[in-house]
Formats: sequence, C-alpha cells, structure tokens
Amino acid sequence: MLVAERGIKRGHQRALRAGLMLAWIMGAAFLLFSLHDFDELKFGWRDNAYGSIYYTTVGLHTFHVFVGLVMSIVVQIKAWLGKFSEERHVTVQVYAMYWHFVDAVWLFVFPTFILSPHIK
Repeated sequence: MLVAERGIKRGHQRALRAGLMLAWIMGAAFLLFSLHDFDELKFGWRDNAYGSIYYTTVGLHTFHVFVGLVMSIVVQIKAWLGKFSEERHVTVQVYAMYWHFVDAVWLFVFPTFILSPHIK
C-alpha cells in the first residue's frame, strides 16, 4: 500500500496500480490462510472462552480484510481508469488509512492469538 500511496503522490500511475494490486494479493493470501486456519482449528467458538474470543477477534479482523479487498477493487478500477493524479488522490489516501489500520490491528492480534499459544 505504501508503494501505491507514494507512487500517486509523485504522479506515477504504474506504481499506484502495482502497489494496489500487490496489497490486494497479500490481503487475499491472508484471507485464504485465515480461512484455512479456521478449518484446521481443534476447537470451536462454543468450546471455551478462548475459542469464543479467538473466533470473534480473528474473525472480525478477517472480515475487515475482506471489506478492504472489496474496497480495493473499486479503488483499482478508478486507478486503471486514470481517475487519480498527483493533485487528486484523496480516495487512495482514505483507502490507505483503512488498510494501514487493519495492518496495525494485526500487529496486536497476531502475537496475542497466533503466537502466544506456542509460548511455553
């Protein structure tokens, strides 16, 4: 996302499109891995308090990534239609803020729910 953001601020359309596509691919990979992880879990959301918290927190984060991917498609269509320029790119900035927020949340979710069960 940083590549896309920096690119359009400099008027580089190719960097914008490439950065948006790369961010989308990474988000889609996260979504697929998360769905796979949910399928492989040995506990359910009703089994205990940890299961409930895990599914709620990681599930909400995964949902927000899905929303970001849908939003990205709209932004990418606009990018390919040449709707953004060095002077006109507020949509990209707003979308980037959303994506950065989702990334920042993951910095707390990952160590709390993915890494911590493996600490002995």
